[in-house]
Amino acid sequence: ILQMFQYQNLSVANQYHLQGLLYEFLAILADGMKMDDLENDNDDNTYVRAAVNFIRNNYYRGITVAEIAEHVSVNRSYLYKLFEQTFGMSPKEFLTRFQVSRAKELLTWSDITIESVAWSCGYKDALAFSKVFKKMMGVSPTTYRKEHLVRIAKLDPGNENKEVIEKMMRVNETF
Repeated sequence: ILQMFQYQNLSVANQYHLQGLLYEFLAILADGMKMDDLENDNDDNTYVRAAVNFIRNNYYRGITVAEIAEHVSVNRSYLYKLFEQTFGMSPKEFLTRFQVSRAKELLTWSDITIESVAWSCGYKDALAFSKVFKKMMGVSPTTYRKEHLVRIAKLDPGNENKEVIEKMMRVNETF
């Protein structure tokens, strides 16, 4: 994570490198989740690992908890119990946090519309996505993007990427 803070300009190469580091970070899902518990090789952890991998690989399709449970061949109640024991949250909350984490990345590093971000993260309705995002982050996706673009602009003291940042700040946010 510390590597992510070493970049002082936003060249295309640096953006891709940061994106790679961010994916590594997301792979751990450091929002207080106890990934160490998955190191033990028991059947319960095998189910949880399979569920997490399924979420990582399919979140953009708008998957449901029922699909996750079906994929790992357990019932929803048991999957819920496993996620509560391992992460202290439901499979639905885990999925939602993962989707919002991906949305934060897209909002920060791309100029695609909020509707496209919603679709990319598995939401068919941009308004529903915006409500979930605001509930989790405390600000709308549009506000989140603007706040982070201001921070990024401050990291670009030589204005090497001024045009890109300005374009992203002007991006059409309509649904």
